[in-house]
Amino acid sequence: MAKTNIAVIGAGLAGLTAAKHIRGASVDVYEATDRIGGKLHTVAFEGGPTDIGAESFIPTDVTRAFVEKLGLTGSLVEPSDAPTMLWDGKELSLIDVPRTTTFRHGLQELTEKLAEESGADIYIDAFISGITRATDKESGKEGFRLKGGEDKLYDHVVLAVPAPTAALLLKQVDADAAQALAKVKLANRVVVGMRFATGEGLPEAAEIRIADGADGAQGVHTESFVFSSQRWPHLAQRAGALVRATLNAEAHADEDDLVDWALDDLTKVTGFDGRAAGLEEIYVQRWFGAFPEATDANKAAATEADEMIAQIPGISATGAWVSGPGIPNVIAHARATADEVPTA
Repeated sequence: MAKTNIAVIGAGLAGLTAAKHIRGASVDVYEATDRIGGKLHTVAFEGGPTDIGAESFIPTDVTRAFVEKLGLTGSLVEPSDAPTMLWDGKELSLIDVPRTTTFRHGLQELTEKLAEESGADIYIDAFISGITRATDKESGKEGFRLKGGEDKLYDHVVLAVPAPTAALLLKQVDADAAQALAKVKLANRVVVGMRFATGEGLPEAAEIRIADGADGAQGVHTESFVFSSQRWPHLAQRAGALVRATLNAEAHADEDDLVDWALDDLTKVTGFDGRAAGLEEIYVQRWFGAFPEATDANKAAATEADEMIAQIPGISATGAWVSGPGIPNVIAHARATADEVPTA
């Protein structure tokens, strides 16, 4: 008896987790970009792999068990005791935040392991522009075809893409659900990763967050600085100092402007002159639709869209727009979504 054909659109954390947990089926994963991982992006800095997407996660018991089953527990590293601080526009103060963990060689370890364990056929640079209902001429079997995908009839499709992308894909399948998805708003962010020749003069902190209102009042574009070399002992062993700036800026902004804003804000908030310290390496990552806007109206829109998709036979959806942000939330929702995919 032929296996059930499942398509997963999106090879980020949600899509790869879903693909791994769909059992007893033939699974194809489609990714529009040239790499897997989605918002988890580990880049090859000169000193070693460096995360420019999410950098760490809260190690809940469930997430630790998940990592253990993947055989990655030995790669987990714990943070230093360097504190997290809040800048109110004038001064810094200590704040309490949950401790997080990460992988020694970056969060790419997680996504690469999921891809390997899934057993799925993964197609990168595979832009899916639409989903249509179709019927096999010989068998009369009903299913879905993907525009831009393999010449295959799929029994079930899992949408593991941002809500606006899912809206476009569902237009020909369910216009009402597509319209509901289009109401879910996502926020853009930019991460500027910087490696300085020296970290002398940086505050003794793991992270500095900018208080609400302080950015606008002080002309600051940055939402937070993560001092990766001070947060993670294994990164402290590298030459120089790694700093990540997350900017609440127009993602289409000129790259030189983004770097200048990050450097200027770093000086304004900490007094550290990154230009004088020697800026040896830069990576600018523009995150379009980085995460759902955290408003009650947007959460309600996401819930409505999720409920409508649940009523479409053969279609599932997962991802941060419905699960909420954070690696544990995304993993948990993707696993639950996979468990509900019929494979017989």
